[in-house]
Amino acid sequence: MNKKSLIKKSILFIIFFLLTIGNGEYVINKFGNNVEYIGLILLMVCSVCKLRMDKETLKKDLKIIILSLALSYGAFYNNISNEAKIMIFLSSLLLMNYSKFSETFVSENKQIKVIGNAIFFGMIINSIIGVVTGTLGLYFNSNEAIFKVLFLGGLKIKNYCGGIWLIVYISYFIYYYRNGRLKNHVIRFILLGILILLSGSKGACFLAIVFTLVMNFKSILKFKENQEKIFYTFLCIIIIFSAIYVYNNILINIPTYLYRIRGMQKLFNLLTKSFSQFMFGISNIAYANTGYDYTINMRNFLGWDASVEMAYVNIMIKNGFIGYLVYFIIFKDILKNSKMISKKEKNIVLCILIVMLLSGFTETYIASIHYVVGPALFCLINGVICKDEFKEEK
Repeated sequence: MNKKSLIKKSILFIIFFLLTIGNGEYVINKFGNNVEYIGLILLMVCSVCKLRMDKETLKKDLKIIILSLALSYGAFYNNISNEAKIMIFLSSLLLMNYSKFSETFVSENKQIKVIGNAIFFGMIINSIIGVVTGTLGLYFNSNEAIFKVLFLGGLKIKNYCGGIWLIVYISYFIYYYRNGRLKNHVIRFILLGILILLSGSKGACFLAIVFTLVMNFKSILKFKENQEKIFYTFLCIIIIFSAIYVYNNILINIPTYLYRIRGMQKLFNLLTKSFSQFMFGISNIAYANTGYDYTINMRNFLGWDASVEMAYVNIMIKNGFIGYLVYFIIFKDILKNSKMISKKEKNIVLCILIVMLLSGFTETYIASIHYVVGPALFCLINGVICKDEFKEEK
């Protein structure tokens, strides 16, 4: 390993380690979001520091600025404080940077493993801090647990904990899948699956199951090109009808998810009555100077029988319908850039993309610069798409 590669991996490790411990309950109580912000700033710096001043790079820079302005236009259109406007613009700029340029520093298979190692080690440190400070989050006979035991690993919120273990699971899965050594690490994935279960996050459990099934599904079944198109057409139809059934018979009967559904329904009912709010969002309400934070402001507005924990709801609140157009461009570019990679790599991209899109119905991962899950997912998918040929490790 040369010195340049070692430095690159060390910086990558530090970034995701900081993002992980920055989510810890004790660290947040002690230092606020400052630790997480340091990691995010390093992430943005790394995503642009390798760029060359050529025509192609300048086009990407211009596109990022345009998309960032589009995402934050609602903040400038609405009457909110200058501080909130700056915060929304900077968060939009950061989101666009790591969603578009993270391939510049995640370009090898080993670097994907580094992300998993950094987050895993961060969770170990969070757990140790939790034991020392009494913020570990280990509960027995908990109503929030899936199997009566809840383990949050030093984090405050179970869904963040589940999401973080999910990223570790996905990172290692991709690394060993690309090396052809997946079967040698079954015990590792079983243990990570148990940790996801113990987090009590039903969304993370569901996404882990979907990711695993789709990855193995495409690995087992082999089709000719024309057969594959027909099969996946029928599969999409089955998935749509299955999703309708699951929604009508399972999801609406889960109290915590019912809050999310009400939040989405109430928001869209309100926004469709006003063209400007529909197009540009309601950041003036979300970031109103009431003495409360974003979540409290929105629940006061929508009612306390609703929540705003879906990414698609958050996009509509902060960015309006314009936000959906920006995300459509992001995911369209991901699909476009994946056309030139191998079938094996396309399979990984498809699986990550499914996780990203489905997560929008449960959590705010893809729409938030906070919480390590969002940045990690974008870095992983861009790392796989990267045109640099990854080195096989024996």
